[in-house]
Amino acid sequence: MLVVLMLVLNCSRLAKVAACSGNFSLSCHYVELIGTHTLQASCGAPNTFTQFSTLDLDEHIFNIGGGLRCRSIGNFSASCRDETVTDTYQNFRYYLNAQCNTDYNIYIPASLNLDDCVTNNNGKLGWACV
Repeated sequence: MLVVLMLVLNCSRLAKVAACSGNFSLSCHYVELIGTHTLQASCGAPNTFTQFSTLDLDEHIFNIGGGLRCRSIGNFSASCRDETVTDTYQNFRYYLNAQCNTDYNIYIPASLNLDDCVTNNNGKLGWACV
């Protein structure tokens, strides 16, 4: 019975992770980073033209030991430098890239697929599942 309960809990966690994809890149374009942590994009909304929207990535992106993750707390820019946003033309995904401090005070390359965290909510950038 314990094994079944653990399996059910693990499956529900996996389902939540799979359902948390923001996929903003499917409907947002002209994506850029303003300063070190403000994402700007032109996003489509139902029955309207596209509009520019911004989102402070420091709200929910966190540096954990040199890796970038979506969390309920953020402030990644306090321990990362050389932040950029790049896209992959093959699959139209946008990535936050930075050099982030590890637990040993060494900066290493870090990257995060922003579709894992960011969503387009009727033309406005927002957070998915944080």
